Amino acid sequence: MAGGSARTVLVADDEAMLLRLVDSVLRRAGFRVVTAATSTEALEAFSEDPAAIDVVLIDAGMPPSGAGEVLRSMLALCRGVGVIVSSGASPSDELQELLAGCGGLFLSKPFDPAALVSAVSAVGRH
Repeated sequence: MAGGSARTVLVADDEAMLLRLVDSVLRRAGFRVVTAATSTEALEAFSEDPAAIDVVLIDAGMPPSGAGEVLRSMLALCRGVGVIVSSGASPSDELQELLAGCGGLFLSKPFDPAALVSAVSAVGRH
């Protein structure tokens, strides 16, 4: 797998098992990882130091407010952050538009470790 070059990824997912798995895969690939179990936690972690986060990987259905609202807030703080939205369902028109506007990616669940590392390596500040 490609190395993370010490890039920092904020991973936000309300499924605890998936959050732990993604954290483990990305750390083994050389990324630093910050995790959040809610959209509120994700925005708080990002707001502490937006320039320190290179990539945001967020579940489309993050409670309580969903990925779209949180990502718009994050992008207002830091336009250069890479964005990946993941979901087991097709992305909404709103999310597709948001991803197109920021050069983000959509990652369908379930995904394998290689696809995860590839997607995270492809977006954001390098």
